[in-house]
Amino acid sequence: MNLNIPSYIISMKGVPVSESLTEECLNSAKKFGINPEIFPAIHGKQIDHEWKKNNLKDFKFNQRIKKLNPGAIGCLISHLLLWKKSIEINKPILILEHDALIIRPIPHSLVARFTEVCNLDRLSRLTTDYDNKVQENNGEDVTVFMKRRPNVSGLELYNKTHIKGAHGYIVKPQGAQRLVDWVWAAGVLAADVSINSISCLLTYTDTSYCRINPRYWNAQRMKGTNSFTRPTDKDKKMMEEAKNGIR
Repeated sequence: MNLNIPSYIISMKGVPVSESLTEECLNSAKKFGINPEIFPAIHGKQIDHEWKKNNLKDFKFNQRIKKLNPGAIGCLISHLLLWKKSIEINKPILILEHDALIIRPIPHSLVARFTEVCNLDRLSRLTTDYDNKVQENNGEDVTVFMKRRPNVSGLELYNKTHIKGAHGYIVKPQGAQRLVDWVWAAGVLAADVSINSISCLLTYTDTSYCRINPRYWNAQRMKGTNSFTRPTDKDKKMMEEAKNGIR
C-alpha cells in the first residue's frame, strides 16, 4: 500500500519559478498516488505578521552563522505552520518543498518505522554524485540520524556534516511538537537546521523516495541560494536556461 497521509507542498503563490516547480512536484507525487495540497508559503509582508502571531524570536547569531534573509525566515515559518497543522489534526503529514520530486512509491508501512521525523532523501544535496546515488534502492529500512543530545548544537552538526535538507519529510505530531517547542525556545533558524537540531528524533530512509529537482538545483550552480528567496533576474535567466537544456 502506498503512502496515504495528509500531504502538502510549500509553494510561493505568484512567483513563476515557484509555481513551475510546484507543478512538477505535484505531478511527481500524483504519479505515485499522492495528492498533496498546495500550502502558500509565507513571504514578504506576511513575515512580520506571522512572526508576532507565533511569538518568534531571533536566534543568537555569531560570526560563524549568518543571519537569515527574509526568504529563509519565510521558509521556516511555512514549515512551522505545517508542524502546527500536524499537531492540530493529530496525524502524521508529508511536507514537500516546491523543489522536491517524488521518485518512487512511498510505502505506507514506512510511517510505523519511526517515532518523530523521517527524512525521505537519505542524501545531502552536497553529496558527491548525488544524481546517481539518489536513484539507488537500499530497501525499506530507516536509520536514526542522531539521537537527542541536549548538549550538541544542531548548528555544530550542520557545519561538520552534510545534513539532510528539508525538501521532503514526514513528521508525526509528537515530532512536530518538539520542533515547535525548539523554535520557540531557541529562535528562528533555517528549516533544515531546525529539523536537524537534535530537538527531535530524526531518522532517514535508507532509500531516497524524493530528491531535489535537478532543473532547479543545476540552475543555482551550487551557490546555496535559498529556494524560497525571491529570484533575481540572474536566477530567472539561469532557470530559463536550465528549462531549455542550456548549460
